[in-house]
Amino acid sequence: MPTTARAVAVNVTSTGTSSPGFLTAYACGTPLPNVSTVNHSGGTDRGAFSIVPIDQGGNLCVMT
Repeated sequence: MPTTARAVAVNVTSTGTSSPGFLTAYACGTPLPNVSTVNHSGGTDRGAFSIVPIDQGGNLCVMT
């Protein structure tokens, strides 16, 4: 990954869920955004393509 990268293109997938919910992907060390990356219902697998900001070390975090 280039050292100047500010975001990555990722496919985020939610699998094996037992109840409705969501995943949010965001740059680690930044405030949690008020948006979701993937929404899912219970018992379903869902995926979504997203452009996600990364931190200076090239990391992204996922919150469920």
